[in-house]
Amino acid sequence: PTTAQPTTSPTTAQPTKSPTPPPTNPPTTAQPTKSPTPPPTSPPTKSPTPPPTRSPTPFEWYPDWAGADEGCKADGNEPRYMSLNPSGYMYTEQATCCETHYSWMYGACMNLNSDGTDVGGGGSTLPTGKYFPDWLSSGTCKEDEGDAPDYMRGAGSTWMKDTLGDCCSHHFSWNYDDCAGTDGSGSGGSAADGKYYPNWEQGKNECLNDGNQETYMSNNPSVYMYDTLEDCCTWHFSWTLASCLGSAGGVAAGTEEWYVDWTAGTNGLCVQDCLESNGGSCGGLAAPWEPLSASKAVCCSTHKSWDDDCLST
Repeated sequence: PTTAQPTTSPTTAQPTKSPTPPPTNPPTTAQPTKSPTPPPTSPPTKSPTPPPTRSPTPFEWYPDWAGADEGCKADGNEPRYMSLNPSGYMYTEQATCCETHYSWMYGACMNLNSDGTDVGGGGSTLPTGKYFPDWLSSGTCKEDEGDAPDYMRGAGSTWMKDTLGDCCSHHFSWNYDDCAGTDGSGSGGSAADGKYYPNWEQGKNECLNDGNQETYMSNNPSVYMYDTLEDCCTWHFSWTLASCLGSAGGVAAGTEEWYVDWTAGTNGLCVQDCLESNGGSCGGLAAPWEPLSASKAVCCSTHKSWDDDCLST
């Protein structure tokens, strides 16, 4: 037979690659990570702001000098020079305006509405029961029945006192008896017994403790009454201290320390604080303001270091 054998092997080749392997990682999309947002933990903490006690004003407060001059107003009718200088005349708060321009009548000023009319209630005319100096009428102290001047009420610690005696002592010490209604007889009272007081009568410059001080002194012991002769003389007669300390049987001893007597010698001398009559280096009693030194050497080195002759004179 003429049929020949095939000259070429089959052309279709075997597969060269294995099947693609399965995925190595799971899907990357994650599950949700958070639960829903929780509800609010607390209710609101503040109640609504209460309404204002007075109707608000769209204007600022100014001193009403050109009007009734009884306080501050906020009606928009301030003089032009005030609106052009707001830092000196215009205020957002009525109290600030009253304190700045009507401090002596603060109560009455604060008792006005923004248009200058009275708020009502008469707060500034209620009696306080305190005593004030009535210079214009009685010339003594009287109890406040609502008629004390506003400037005194506005500075009560200065003008208003709890008792008649306190008021008279503070404001009418020279006429205490008439003010307090006392007869002024006898001594100043047991509270001042044994204490020293200044005696200026007949030109004397002395301190006494005989109990015959004026009543106004007893009623003002912090000013006129002293436990010791030295304190009384120092406060009232420092310019003649030695003479005063010799009054009332006092003994003017001095400290015997050293001070500079600038009136002595040519350039002043270091002398001792003792009566000149004692002799030696005593130069008289030192005035209260004189600095004292323990020795002459210290006095010279401290106060006269330029004076080579200080120790020898």
